Amino acid sequence: MPPTGPGLTSFETRVVGGDEAPKGRYPYMLSLQRLSLFSYQHFCGGSILNEQWGITAAHCTVNNRASSVIVMAGKFNLKLLEPTEQLTKVSKWIIHEKYKGGVGPNDIALIKFTFSLKLNMNTQPIVLPQPNSEPTGQAWLSGWSSTSTTDIPILPSTLQHALTTIIDRKLCDAIVTNMTGFPSLVDDTNICTEPKSSKPNSACSVLQPRINIQMPPTGPGLTSFETRVVGGDEAPKGRYPYMLSLQTWSFFFFEHFCGGSILNEQWGITAAHCADAYPASNVIAKAGKFNLKLTEATEQLTKVSKWIIHEKYKGGVGPNDIALIKFTTLLKLNVNVQPIVLPQPNSEPTGQAWLSGWGSTSTTNNPIMPSILQHALMTIIDRKLCDATVTNMTGSPSPVDDTNICTAPKSSKPNSACSGDSGGPLAIFTGGKPVLIGLVSWGLIPCKDAPSVYTKTSYFNKWIEQKISNY
Repeated sequence: MPPTGPGLTSFETRVVGGDEAPKGRYPYMLSLQRLSLFSYQHFCGGSILNEQWGITAAHCTVNNRASSVIVMAGKFNLKLLEPTEQLTKVSKWIIHEKYKGGVGPNDIALIKFTFSLKLNMNTQPIVLPQPNSEPTGQAWLSGWSSTSTTDIPILPSTLQHALTTIIDRKLCDAIVTNMTGFPSLVDDTNICTEPKSSKPNSACSVLQPRINIQMPPTGPGLTSFETRVVGGDEAPKGRYPYMLSLQTWSFFFFEHFCGGSILNEQWGITAAHCADAYPASNVIAKAGKFNLKLTEATEQLTKVSKWIIHEKYKGGVGPNDIALIKFTTLLKLNVNVQPIVLPQPNSEPTGQAWLSGWGSTSTTNNPIMPSILQHALMTIIDRKLCDATVTNMTGSPSPVDDTNICTAPKSSKPNSACSGDSGGPLAIFTGGKPVLIGLVSWGLIPCKDAPSVYTKTSYFNKWIEQKISNY
């Protein structure tokens, strides 16, 4: 067993001996939250750098997939819904290349937001210091972490702050070595604070590196985590009985995050990046849905027993973006809950196909989420043309390959699935029966006039059949 005396840790941070902060005093504060059973829980703090970027410690990103984390700005009381709050997802972490994990130098990471924050009185950026400046004197620490001086945490719901005194690094190094009995890891990329003798103000494990940051470009990019039915219309009720809404707990209710399709009573199908976003145990699947805001007589709910993600899927945007969904309880097939059939193996779809889902209908980075099922008629385009278009729009090599199919918007109306119904179906109707030819995989942001890229299901028939028979 490891020693139980004083030790080094970077995974529990505290505002010990602090007080409740004045409301609105720290508009740059971020609360990083992850799903814990039935609600999102604060696990780390951060700061706003601008509308699209934040900053935190590298150790906060450890074992926390970007796609599974949300960011709250404009917060004061974590237990309340506040009119000042804004929510965005994490598009990606950028961790310092020299960070080696645990306690040590270079403990710094950038947070790229999926949706830009709207700056106002309650949501403001904090500025960076002069390069290589050496802070002295006193500084304000703020956060929602434990206020306990023991190993048993006392977690406040309201923002806390404490005035701390910066101390000499050599003194800090000597104190840490003396208290732990181990060589100190304090180096010249750190600053240290000490508690006042009258009140034990402390952030028991906060490391504050010096930083000099150049922001990556914010132009058009590739995304697979927000999918949209842009330029579509409200679908006829009952037209798509194979549709699934995949939902995860968000504060006080389950929220749609990806689409899917029914293969049979026990199995569904979606994109791998949807399965990669949340553990199966945190997801429910709803069938027979039309309006997500209503409890409908046609709906059926099942939990997800397991995800089966394609072995060659490497995460993010790219090939093999396909996953199977095993339901915990069997669906009851009826007129409103029906399976969709797979295409002929290695068939190459052409012509037009129907896209359906509940993803954002916005052509900008700001989502407009419909409650009613949307659909759009899409035109399948040549893969080489799609590849060239993506390369031209992004200025980077396109990841489109022969396991994908692409659709283009009509010139008269910008229909697109460019960032909202991830995992949802692209289907054709043969003899009145729906055939699943594609799964929404990724697109460009902003998405107006951009091609949409899908996983070509005909390429994966054998894989699907083998996995279902094995499980």
